[in-house]
Amino acid sequence: MKGTTKLLVVALFLSAIIILAIAVRNFLITRRREKEEERRQQRQLLIEFWHSKAQEILTAWQRFQSFLRPENGYFANHLLSGWNEKYANLMKETGSYQTAGLDLDPDLEEGIAAFREYFKDGEDIRKQFNRDFVAKEIIAFRDLFENIEGKSLDHQQKIAIVTDEDNNLVIAGAGSGKTTTIVGKVKYLQTKHHLQPQDFLLISFTNKSAASLAARIGEDGFEALTFHKFGLRVITECEGIKPSIFDEGQFQLLLERHFAKLTEDKHYLNILTDYFLNYLKPPKTQFDFGEQGAYIQYLKDQNFRSYKPVQINLKGKITIQREVVKSVEECRLANFLLFNGVNYEYEAKYEFDTATAAYQQYKPDFTIYANGSRIYLEHFALSATGDVPPFFAKEGETYQMAKTRYNEKIKWARELHQANKTILIETFSHQFNDGTVFDNLQKQLASYGVVLAPLTAEQTWQKIQTAAKDEIDAILSLCGTFITLMKSNNYSFPDLESRNEGIADPFMRKRNSAFLSVVRPLFEKYAAELEARKEIDFSDMINKAALLVNSQAYMKKYRYIIVDEFQDISIGRYKLLQAIKSVDPSTRLFCVGDDWQSIYRFT
Repeated sequence: MKGTTKLLVVALFLSAIIILAIAVRNFLITRRREKEEERRQQRQLLIEFWHSKAQEILTAWQRFQSFLRPENGYFANHLLSGWNEKYANLMKETGSYQTAGLDLDPDLEEGIAAFREYFKDGEDIRKQFNRDFVAKEIIAFRDLFENIEGKSLDHQQKIAIVTDEDNNLVIAGAGSGKTTTIVGKVKYLQTKHHLQPQDFLLISFTNKSAASLAARIGEDGFEALTFHKFGLRVITECEGIKPSIFDEGQFQLLLERHFAKLTEDKHYLNILTDYFLNYLKPPKTQFDFGEQGAYIQYLKDQNFRSYKPVQINLKGKITIQREVVKSVEECRLANFLLFNGVNYEYEAKYEFDTATAAYQQYKPDFTIYANGSRIYLEHFALSATGDVPPFFAKEGETYQMAKTRYNEKIKWARELHQANKTILIETFSHQFNDGTVFDNLQKQLASYGVVLAPLTAEQTWQKIQTAAKDEIDAILSLCGTFITLMKSNNYSFPDLESRNEGIADPFMRKRNSAFLSVVRPLFEKYAAELEARKEIDFSDMINKAALLVNSQAYMKKYRYIIVDEFQDISIGRYKLLQAIKSVDPSTRLFCVGDDWQSIYRFT
């Protein structure tokens, strides 16, 4: 009985295992069938997906292939960037899906592979095509290039002509055939693409050079314009009225008239005199120079003289000139004394005799006359750490020796004044750096009963006018140039103020701001004058034309813009070119110039 029970248990156990095995097998078969069905469905979905994208992919592929046909010309950048932009979403949608094992149509498979390759390596493909294209094109147009203006072009000229990028800049020296290259470019494009004169916008910088360019092309219908003449044409066509043009010959006279009127305004005069006294010239200290000669040349170049007129004996003739001083800091001290009503002499002889066989008579920097007595002002070129300018060291002398010698000279001067019971006050270079020099000088003068009597803005300006008419004329000329450049570059005063905020040097930031305060009222007077006259100047002509093109009021399209003498471009002219190209990105720009020949470099 026991044995039978055991056998029954074993049989039941084996049966359970068999049943479980059958169940597992059935489960696995079912799961495999489900997976196979799932894969089949996924495969079918992928096939359907690719079929749904087939037309778009094949169109993109064919479109790219059209760029690679030599008969269609140079593969320009805008074609590739436009293609990439147009099909970016398609690449994003299809980029992660595979094609293997789907048995797709061979043309579709090839199209998908090519589409992906073009996205990945499009720029390299473009560059290689263009290299091959340029080489073949030079050969194909050999006969044309052998006779441009009766000359055979060299290899570089041929490359410049057949290279047909969106924007092309050809840089070439004087006499290297720049204009001949332009003529060759026009002839090549006419032959290659059957273009007409109206497909070109030819621009040069002067009436003479524009006329010469059109004559050298030598075909009816071709016209070369200056930027201003083109701007005038745009405005006239858009507004139906030819604008009145301001006579540039009146510009400086007009500025002088408005400037004279502005100097009658006390507020403007305060701004103007502040600029002349504190910001007219960029100050450098003696510590900025390694050699005395360089510092002296700097003083001459910048004309650092005080505004005090003095009599000078030149070859027996007495003339009135501005007082010559030996440093920038002494010049500023002299002007401070002059415009605060302090009577002084520069380097007058000391009231006691000090001359010896070894040394000349002592001459303090400034002798101040006040209240019936003399006060001597010495300005010492010492930094906050007691250093002296590098060039103080004479030949054969170390810097330390020069420093010691200079400090001994200071000590001698102090002891001399003490011994003679004369009044000595002192200023130092480091006080200019920290901005305390004039406050300290005022306190020292006050301690000896000298009260400053600042001149009014009108009195100050009168002295500047008397002593420095050349500087006033130079500033007026600078203001005129500045206004012209500002307008030609299409800047506003907020633009300039914003730019100035980014300048690191605090003094230069203040100096620029002071100049803007001087020139802005002049600019506003000039603008108001043009408005009252209902006239525009040459800068307005360019800027207004650019606005009209950008606003699509002027819709004429050009296949090619060709600019000669491009080295004289300004921002305003550049923006006009940019506006024309924005109307049609396929417009090609071909510019030729030589930066060494920029006669309008100031623009």
